[in-house]
Amino acid sequence: MWLLWLGYFHSGLKGGLIAFNACLEVSSPEDILETRTKNTKKLKKFYDKVENKIEEIMKSWKTKSKIIENKNLIILKFSTKISIQSPIATKIGLENHHYTIIVARDSGNRTYISLRRNDGKVDCSKLAEISTKNLKNSSGGGHTPAAGAHIMRKDWNKFIEKIISLA
Repeated sequence: MWLLWLGYFHSGLKGGLIAFNACLEVSSPEDILETRTKNTKKLKKFYDKVENKIEEIMKSWKTKSKIIENKNLIILKFSTKISIQSPIATKIGLENHHYTIIVARDSGNRTYISLRRNDGKVDCSKLAEISTKNLKNSSGGGHTPAAGAHIMRKDWNKFIEKIISLA
């Protein structure tokens, strides 16, 4: 299943089709891991690109984030076509249990957001829902420790003001 996710989120339907075909071409999981076919080789390139981008952002997140100590809030925003805000939010959250983590990715006229809080003191689902409530073409929700949202790119400052006021 992660192969389909990887292919789709890297290259949309075309990538999902490559991942699907890779699964059909192989006779065992080892064939995928050892990139024995044309499509598994393409998937490996996708995987490497995704992992490299995550690693690049993880190396610099502390200097590129807005950290609001008195609110225990970390806000990181970046632009990429690759949907990696969720794993980055998770990684930052694992290192910072007592912070609410907001990781946002701009893509086109939309901003996609992942929220994390590992100590349970903030319900990320409610935070995402409330923070997107009056924003046009936006929504948010999920689970207490992990949630997601999407907003119009132009509404970022309104969204963050609401997050800060609720944190």
